[in-house]
Amino acid sequence: MKVCLIYPRGNILPKAFDGVVETRPKSTLIPLGMLSIVANSKADIDFIDNRIENLSNQELYDRAKHYDTVGFGGTIFEDEQARIVSLALRNYGRFTIYGGANATVNHEIYKPYFDQIIVGEADTYCFDNLSSLIRFDRVKDLDALRFPYRENISDYKRSEKWLTAPTDTVMSSRGCPYNCSFCSSKIIWNRKYTMRSAKNVIGEVRHLMSRHGTKSIYFREDNFTINKTRLKEFCNTMPIEWKCESRVDAINNETAGIMASGGCKIIWFGIEHTNNGILKTINKGITHNQTLTALEACEKHNIRTIGSFIIGLPEETIWDMILNAIKINRLKLDHVSLNRAYAFPKSDMYDEILKHNLDTVNHNGIILPKTKHASRQVVDIAYKFINKYFAVKERMIKNKSIK
Repeated sequence: MKVCLIYPRGNILPKAFDGVVETRPKSTLIPLGMLSIVANSKADIDFIDNRIENLSNQELYDRAKHYDTVGFGGTIFEDEQARIVSLALRNYGRFTIYGGANATVNHEIYKPYFDQIIVGEADTYCFDNLSSLIRFDRVKDLDALRFPYRENISDYKRSEKWLTAPTDTVMSSRGCPYNCSFCSSKIIWNRKYTMRSAKNVIGEVRHLMSRHGTKSIYFREDNFTINKTRLKEFCNTMPIEWKCESRVDAINNETAGIMASGGCKIIWFGIEHTNNGILKTINKGITHNQTLTALEACEKHNIRTIGSFIIGLPEETIWDMILNAIKINRLKLDHVSLNRAYAFPKSDMYDEILKHNLDTVNHNGIILPKTKHASRQVVDIAYKFINKYFAVKERMIKNKSIK
């Protein structure tokens, strides 16, 4: 049986999304989830990343129709091409599958478009089951999996600001135990967190160094710093510099010191807001003082910091947005990443938006909302203005440092 896995290209969203939601990023990260299936399944699998090849629906269909089974992945932002091409392939007599996080969360939506929906972690799936819906349990031993297939690594972005290139991505854990209202992670992972051992992760890093000349690592996962025992063991043996993502409540002076001595150069924090009241409304589980503590610890140990924030949360007023921007400006961050609030099915915020009729724009389940106190247009203007301010500020700092 000939099998092909496809990561579709991004959807084209209505004009209302222009300039506020980026669905086709300028750089594409290697899809470790799908490539883990390529490495671990007993099936002989070809892989097409159509974010890279950018094939039209017809061109993608012409490629895929030569396979017996065609599996699609991707997020809700890439589902349109998957649905269109799958229907055409089914009419041609091919068996189609949809899997990944979006399929896991919204599997009932996609039943009309695919022969089979896979829910859960399908790393070892052999593509020999014809059931319409397959549920996989969580992988109990992540160390038992082979490292993701990466022979196509040159197709992808291999650089990160402030890290020595080539930079490659590694995922050392899966899942999230937290309950943020804007995220559907608790549906995907059932709030269960699993992790690989430090030894296994270091083994993958050394493999990347010897096989692909890797000089630095970006750990692309939400909770790299949760387990302090593993973190210490990892920092004692990590051979090259690295970047990770963390919550601010996981970082203090001691932890930052351990990470800095272990090669950590950058931490990306999902801070979301500087107002404790707004943070409570989204169940973030952190306080502004914890943000200050984490950033001060990182500055002390020369770890660069990136802070991600959301503009346009349901309870925000325009004054909240302005004050948030002022307080962000006072933080000791090396880079500010602003996101205009949007929502997708199965998150608590999505349900709240529908309940209070805040869904001014709803395309294919992706909502661009207003807040309870500000129109969508006002939120868009605030987002663009604040985002431009921080972009200009960063350029000024960069130019000044060059001189």
